[in-house]
Amino acid sequence: AADEKLEPGTIELFNGKDLTGWGYKTKDKDKKETFESFDGKTESSDKRYSANAKEGILTVNPGKGTAQLWTAEKF
Repeated sequence: AADEKLEPGTIELFNGKDLTGWGYKTKDKDKKETFESFDGKTESSDKRYSANAKEGILTVNPGKGTAQLWTAEKF
């Protein structure tokens, strides 16, 4: 809910509009880890994840195989 009060130190990972801050971790041909960023996009490159700005919902679209959505934020 938009009017909820967040506790101090809370980090919101979903902005309610797009997939900014999210992406896929992958490995290149040399097995070096890379991060495919979805900043500014409303849909992942394979359409597995989408963000609905009107509803403020992050959606996982079933039947697209497996790929983990990662946050760009480091903890």
